[in-house]
Amino acid sequence: MRRNRCNGGGHGGRGREGRGGCGCGISAVHDGRADQEETKEESNNESNNDGRGAGAGMSLLSSTNTLTNQCELDSHADTCAFDPAGCCVLSTSSKSINVTGFHNGLKINDVRIGNVCLAYDCPFDHQTYCLHFCEVLLIPGLGSHLLCVNQLRANSVVVNDMPLIRLRPEQGNREAHAILTSNIRIPLLFDKPISYFTCRQPTDAEVSDIMEFQPVWMTADIPWQPYDPDSRRQEEALRQQIDADYQAPYHQLASFTRLDSTLPTAACLDRLPQVLGDSNNVVCGVHSLTIRSMKTSGKSYLIKPDQLARRWRTSIECARRTLEKTTQRAVRDWSVVQGSRRFRPVQYQLEYPRLKTNVYVDVKFGPCKSAEGNTCIAVYATPVQWARAYPLNKESDVHTSLTQLFRQFGFPQCLIPDDAKSLTQGKFREVANKGQVPIHPIEPHHPNQALTEDTIREGSRLYRRFMHARNIPIAFWDRVFMYAFEICSHMALGLAIQEGECGATIVSGNTKDISHLVDFAIWDWCWCLSPNRSSKDGKQLCRWLGPSFTIGAALCFAVAIANGQVLQRSSVIPLSAEERNSEPMEEKKKEFMEGLKKNLKKKSDGVSIS
Repeated sequence: MRRNRCNGGGHGGRGREGRGGCGCGISAVHDGRADQEETKEESNNESNNDGRGAGAGMSLLSSTNTLTNQCELDSHADTCAFDPAGCCVLSTSSKSINVTGFHNGLKINDVRIGNVCLAYDCPFDHQTYCLHFCEVLLIPGLGSHLLCVNQLRANSVVVNDMPLIRLRPEQGNREAHAILTSNIRIPLLFDKPISYFTCRQPTDAEVSDIMEFQPVWMTADIPWQPYDPDSRRQEEALRQQIDADYQAPYHQLASFTRLDSTLPTAACLDRLPQVLGDSNNVVCGVHSLTIRSMKTSGKSYLIKPDQLARRWRTSIECARRTLEKTTQRAVRDWSVVQGSRRFRPVQYQLEYPRLKTNVYVDVKFGPCKSAEGNTCIAVYATPVQWARAYPLNKESDVHTSLTQLFRQFGFPQCLIPDDAKSLTQGKFREVANKGQVPIHPIEPHHPNQALTEDTIREGSRLYRRFMHARNIPIAFWDRVFMYAFEICSHMALGLAIQEGECGATIVSGNTKDISHLVDFAIWDWCWCLSPNRSSKDGKQLCRWLGPSFTIGAALCFAVAIANGQVLQRSSVIPLSAEERNSEPMEEKKKEFMEGLKKNLKKKSDGVSIS
């Protein structure tokens, strides 16, 4: 039955006035679209003209299909279709529609629209993802789930549906014949002529636990309109624009190794030997040329290769290569030095690297005074989705965060704050001037021009997810914000500006390591070990709050203990499976949280468990 359903040729038909089919593949539509039928809802007898055509395939002829737990690509479908028996139906619409195939005699009446969820077990990271499909058709007995490629692409999901066996060898890569989202890559299988991937029905725990099982939105949660009369006109306009901008390939007639400043814009080829020198012979079949662009090579330095070779006792070739691959920002011009004044120190600008990007900066105030005494954080962000947050006791200390930024990452090309005085005047400007970093604030009363506003908004969303999902005390809001910005900086979000990399890799220029972020999740239970000379217990139960950022080595973590203090420890151990499932450990966890709540209330008014 599975193979026979494709022998008819194409996929499903489409509704003329309403929404077309999910194309389960009896045959392709002929010279038009099937007429839309009006149906009445059984609940309120309302007329519904939202007819979606769907070539219901063999399920239109027989309901004995067995569930295969696979999602198939249907290029002729105009709406995704799912079998309710093989997925988790999250919600359904009160409306019902008619689904038609390539022929008016093939139709299913009273088909519901709903939102469903599937579980996908990734074979690469061995994680289970919950795939959410909104505005889809629910067709009992369908057998397999059918995906509308256009509906997925409307939600910025990349669908590369060309099978690997149809590609040239140089076109084969990890993204070929796969579905790409901002979260995961789903490789497709091919059973001629169907491209598909395997899935299964999720459990209730997998649907509800968004921290352990990450949700992935495959289609948008807005009313789906499969047909748009403007799409054809837009496609034609774009095609005309592309064809109009096309230029024939430029063929280079000659390449000159040296160009003199006296070379005219339009030169006669007969005079080129005199202009370029006797060593340059020009043989060309044309009489004249027009120089469109010129390129120079080589650098100019205060120190010459022969001088460097003598001082370093090396060869001139080595000195020349060294000057080409290095910078000399602080080399002084001794021809104008008289020795009557002392030199300004310049080692600060040479100690740290220069970043090839602008950095936006803003200050965000927290909901209360944190357990570490912080009231706000300074947020630095770049266009490539890199961000770093520094906690502050008060807003006037924002210049200390700028010093930390310079020492940890380097000097940006420019700092772009809003018009706040704390970010444009005083000690903040003094620190920026010391590093030779200009400050270009945005226009007053236009906060939408600041990139940090978008970064703070996205970070705030992730912050709220962590706080509510893990029930983190609000006293640790600053640590959660710092952790949220750190993981966002290390995510390869699939944005065009990132070119397949994560923001931290682009800013630093080196492939970043995420070892400090993957062993624990925020607010995980763990053990921390203190040295013998410490006043703390040698081994005590604690909650993980992310990297320490400013104290210790790269794998030094911040942990919260029962008295409300935040410790920085490198020896942090997760609970074993036996400890997580033992009754005594549950009692210890309960005592820990009760003690933490009491101590936080003692430390500061208004600080409590959220």
